Amino acid sequence: MQPELKADQDFDPQEKLYRRYLPEHLTDDGTIRPQSFKPLPRTSVNRERYSSSPEHVLDPGCCEEKDYSGYGVYSFSVKDVSCTIQAEGNGRNHEFYLEHVPLSSCEPHSEVKCREFISKKEIKDASKTAKERFRIKLSQIKIAIECAPN
Repeated sequence: MQPELKADQDFDPQEKLYRRYLPEHLTDDGTIRPQSFKPLPRTSVNRERYSSSPEHVLDPGCCEEKDYSGYGVYSFSVKDVSCTIQAEGNGRNHEFYLEHVPLSSCEPHSEVKCREFISKKEIKDASKTAKERFRIKLSQIKIAIECAPN
């Protein structure tokens, strides 16, 4: 029996997060297409602190044993994800944040989650407006290609 991995919620704003991508997920200017950042919330990323390399995010143990041949890896910083977005309609502020959710086969596994700004209650399905605004925000950040698709 493997020892239970302890979650570490201490994220340095400069820490890199790794995410796999297909070539069509990127624009010509090197940013990510908003629609490629799915599912949201609960978007899966790997933490730099616990990754042996950026390519670790492609390891079958970190991918529910799925084959991600043809994918590359990009990175962005924790500071790019942590933000508050106001949704139209109900006007609730949605806070996007990271949670380290280590898996027995993937210690660096983390998720981008969403919660109500005031109550801090997790929102399983953020409003359409909040998700769209968050994806647009992410599409404007500078990413680094860590590993091109093979």
